[in-house]
Amino acid sequence: MTELPEKIRRLQVLQWARLLENHGFTSDCLKWHESPTRRQKAALAMYSGKPQPINSVGSRAPTNREVPVKIAEWERERQSRLSNANDPVVTDFIGISESISLARERFSEVLRDYLALWAFETKGDSDEFAH
Repeated sequence: MTELPEKIRRLQVLQWARLLENHGFTSDCLKWHESPTRRQKAALAMYSGKPQPINSVGSRAPTNREVPVKIAEWERERQSRLSNANDPVVTDFIGISESISLARERFSEVLRDYLALWAFETKGDSDEFAH
């Protein structure tokens, strides 16, 4: 595979720094697991299998696949999830979605650069791209 030009590689370094900053991967990212807010958010995300309740006014209609949930039952479930915020499984879950989002965006940027190089060097020959 052909190497990217130096100009593009320098640009990718700048893009990577911007992505890290935009996705919150600064020096405090290694302490995300210590944040009570992030722990609660992770606990709720991991254990959120039930839909939110429908209030007495009916502000949210259930979808065909949902079964209406009583508010008291939903609140007990929610409190149970929040009590799991210190569970090691929950703290291990913290940062995964952010990491995936960062990786997807990075891959799309790098792919764009290599695709442009490939298209220029092969004049868009799809057999060469498959190889």
